[in-house]
Amino acid sequence: MSTAPEEQRLVEAFLAGRSEAERRALVQRLAPPPPPPVAEDVVRAVRTRAALSGAVAPRDLVRGMPADEAERVLDVVAIDFDRALVGGDWRWTMRSGPREQTLVRLAAEGAVAAALAEVASVPTDEAGRTLRELAAVGGNGARSLFRTFAREKRDDRAVLQALTWVAPLGGRQGYLAEARRRAGLMAVRDSYATLLDMGVHGRDRELEVLRQFVAAPVDRAGPVPVLPVTGVGGAGKSTLLAALVEPHLDRQLDGESDDGGPVVVVIDFDRVVFRVNAELELSFEVTRQLGWAAPIAAADFSALRHQAREERRQVRTDLAVESVETDVRTATGFEAEARVLVDLHDLGRRTVVLVLDTFEEWQRDRPLSDVRRGRWNDPERHIQEWIWRLRHEMGLAGLRVVVSGRAPVSTMDDLVVVPPLELGELDASAAVRVITAFGVDREAAEALAGAVGGNPLALRVAARFYRKLSRAERRRFVATAHEPHPGLEHELRAAVLYDRFLSHIRDDRVRRLAHPGLVLRRVTPELVRHVLAPHCALGLAEGEEHRLVELLGDEVWLVGASADGLRHHPEVRRAVLRMMSGDPAHADRVRAVHRAAAEWYRSGRDPVLGEDAARAEALYHLLMLEDGRRSVVPVVGGDRPPAGVADFHPRVAAQLRALRGDDLGDEEALELPAEVWNRWVAGHGVRLLADGAAEHAVRLFEERLRRRGDVVEPEWLARACCDAARWRHYWPAVRRVGGGARVDRYALINALASHDPADLVSFDRGAVGESFLENGGGFLVLLRGRVPGVGVGKRDLYPVDELRRALVRVAAGESCALHGLSGLFRPDPEWLRGWSALVGGPASGEGRGLAEEIAAVPPWSLRSDELLGEWSARFARTWPRAVVSPERVTPDLVPVLRGTTRSCVRRCGWRRGRWPIGWGCGRWRKWRARCCRCRLGTSTPTRCRRRSSVRWSCRWSSTWTGRACWDRSWRGCTRGARSRGSFGTCGRRSRRGTGRTRCCCPG
Repeated sequence: MSTAPEEQRLVEAFLAGRSEAERRALVQRLAPPPPPPVAEDVVRAVRTRAALSGAVAPRDLVRGMPADEAERVLDVVAIDFDRALVGGDWRWTMRSGPREQTLVRLAAEGAVAAALAEVASVPTDEAGRTLRELAAVGGNGARSLFRTFAREKRDDRAVLQALTWVAPLGGRQGYLAEARRRAGLMAVRDSYATLLDMGVHGRDRELEVLRQFVAAPVDRAGPVPVLPVTGVGGAGKSTLLAALVEPHLDRQLDGESDDGGPVVVVIDFDRVVFRVNAELELSFEVTRQLGWAAPIAAADFSALRHQAREERRQVRTDLAVESVETDVRTATGFEAEARVLVDLHDLGRRTVVLVLDTFEEWQRDRPLSDVRRGRWNDPERHIQEWIWRLRHEMGLAGLRVVVSGRAPVSTMDDLVVVPPLELGELDASAAVRVITAFGVDREAAEALAGAVGGNPLALRVAARFYRKLSRAERRRFVATAHEPHPGLEHELRAAVLYDRFLSHIRDDRVRRLAHPGLVLRRVTPELVRHVLAPHCALGLAEGEEHRLVELLGDEVWLVGASADGLRHHPEVRRAVLRMMSGDPAHADRVRAVHRAAAEWYRSGRDPVLGEDAARAEALYHLLMLEDGRRSVVPVVGGDRPPAGVADFHPRVAAQLRALRGDDLGDEEALELPAEVWNRWVAGHGVRLLADGAAEHAVRLFEERLRRRGDVVEPEWLARACCDAARWRHYWPAVRRVGGGARVDRYALINALASHDPADLVSFDRGAVGESFLENGGGFLVLLRGRVPGVGVGKRDLYPVDELRRALVRVAAGESCALHGLSGLFRPDPEWLRGWSALVGGPASGEGRGLAEEIAAVPPWSLRSDELLGEWSARFARTWPRAVVSPERVTPDLVPVLRGTTRSCVRRCGWRRGRWPIGWGCGRWRKWRARCCRCRLGTSTPTRCRRRSSVRWSCRWSSTWTGRACWDRSWRGCTRGARSRGSFGTCGRRSRRGTGRTRCCCPG
């Protein structure tokens, strides 16, 4: 009690004058009376309730007691319980020792049934309820009850816990062993089952390779086959293994492990810690899982493990020291003794698939931590020797091994390492399936996949991020998916860069060295000292950089040893480099490291790299500072562009590929700076022409001219316009870019075939004529023919008529007479007008009159006797002899050139069922002579309507005279009101029509 200072002094003075006995008596009189003792039978009743229950609320243990007595009882028995806070309420679980004593007492007294009846109303968890059911049936009834548990799919862990608790009652040891087996299998299965919740996408080929490896026959006398599965963090290695092992684990759970199928043994170094030089624990785990597959052998293996542990404990007690040699010798002895059980239970003849997952955890632990990593201090060598002992000492002749990890697996002695299964990024369709598995709609999934790439972990992070957005935010995200999204980038950095990569590095100083040190392709002590340390706040002591490089070398999944230092694995760098550069907290440091590295390499101070290699590294870091908005030509200078461009910004990578002369996508090329574009397109256009893609070349040039205008005329443009029959496009483009006239046959062809007379002004006809003759003739070259007299090969005999030959000679500066003109006649008014202007003379007026007469006749009323009779005869009588003169070569001859053979008909998108970009109904009449033409003359559609973005249709006059569509890509031509059809192949009946048609389409 609290007293004032004066009162306290008075009490102390009073007590000072009393004896010790008087003071004790006074304290006893003033102290509160002790609580009454708790009855022993009450404590026993509470312990009985707890022994036949699992986790319970403490108030249920003292139900029916007065509050003060309940508190006293709980205070007495609290020491016998483990306590946990679950959902805001305390749950007490009786410890094994007191539980065993209580159950033994109940069994001795024969009071189990009465105790179960009394405790039936006490709520408990599933393990407690299972315990009561097992205690009620006794040992003989446990078999049927156990089958009931399996049928009900009762939680195996709860059953195992209940069997462990009920063991003191006796008669259930066999079921306890089975429960332990199932619980062990379920623990392995459940650790992988969650990875398969969203399915396995895009790994069908890899999964089939694994299954074939498991099913392939084993050469029992040969070395052990080993299949490595490698990939960066988040690539889906464990998910792939889960799909492989789950069917085999389910088969073992269902008791079908004795059917001769493979036995799967899974060791995950990320979930269970195994020390290097302690391979005995690995052998223990192998025999434990062999016992799961062969339950009859489980007890024997368990006894052998217990014996080995006791022997090892005794040896270490005698030697008073832990010895590597002792561990190895003990492991070898255990494996030799285990062979007896392997042979006894016929396990040596079965296929055993050993799966080593997260193998990089084993690879980075050096057996001797104070000795440099090398041939005789390599953890992989220890695992190799252990696998060899499993085959030859333990007797697992059917052993095969799957090793999964981030780091590559080195060549193993006495083992056959098959080509590794490398997991890269998923393709676009598989990436979309991964995201849609999270309930994301397909449009958004495609946008997300395009934004984050094909890493499965990044895709899952992106899907979860998208699901957290509101509806409005989702719409904005899809609309701007091509732009970086700060929220998504933050989620990716947290989940991939920090959680999956940097957190995987054990040493904190090495972790700080890796970020931003991963921007370097190689790491040496000198680079750590002079480039990284100033920007990583490491504060290195003298010589400490060597220790850091040595610790970094232990992270084998991140770096690999090479002749010039440690090299970051490219696939790991590539996965995190963009995230590091875009990290706002470290972006300035990353750029500072790039600049410092470039300066270091240009200074020539690197003790390992030669001059050329150092210049290449300096160029790499300078290019990493570029974003591609300006030309990289000044940065590259006279150096050769780097071969690998995956690390750079996409715009920089496109420029470097262009400077190397690689093919680019159209959109990539169109965004190149002017200097790089002009260098690239000069060579790319030549390759397109060689591949017969002149149309593509012209369109690419025109699109660049439309977007940017910063182009110069490439040498191939005139020829490309000729080859693509786009004559009228050449000279306007030349005038727009400010180029001069080219005196060559292709430029002249473009001028002759265009509609603009100004295109002919700049030509010297004599020089052009010589060029024509030297190159085999202008239009005939276009037609793959040759000038008469120069030599015509058999393959050059493309249909070339007399008129075309005459035009070639006229273009070469000669006059030429034509004979037998009746075969040239075409009932086309435009053709007749062009012909009349070409041949000139008094007959020109007659030709123009005939043209007007034909133009006045509706095309659908033309009759064959008029065409082949009267008009053809008039044409032949009008020009019995025609002379074509060079003075008359004008743009007026274009209809003649275009109408003579189909080779001059424009080839473009409508040949494939779609119109060229920008064409519409308004331009249809202008192009009617080349699109929808009757076999016997030109037919003008009365109405044209757009049906869809890629298809057009025309409706003809109600009078049908058997005319077909000129181009088979057209659809929807109507035969009046009687039938409709689509015509594409000569002589083929229309699909919906009833009459036969003849197709005159060029193709």
